[in-house]
Amino acid sequence: LIANSFGEGLGLPLLEARHLGLSVIARDIPVFRSFAGENALYVSPKRPNSTPLAGAIRQLIQNEPPGQVDDSNVTPLVSWAEASSKLEGIFA
Repeated sequence: LIANSFGEGLGLPLLEARHLGLSVIARDIPVFRSFAGENALYVSPKRPNSTPLAGAIRQLIQNEPPGQVDDSNVTPLVSWAEASSKLEGIFA
């Protein structure tokens, strides 16, 4: 998945991609970092030491050939029941 958005409200595509074990290249913005953490390759044209998008794509292809999914990178989904239970625990 390549998420090259400058502004994003939720970052759901990153969560879905991680759940499927797909590699993620994302723009270095806070919402993407909150969803993908260290499980994404980040790019930012505004930061001088950042990897350019084309370089990130090349790096990813060299490290993970297209079509291969690493099951160890799969992020489990949380059910609505689990999410609401956790939320309830915060406000209890």
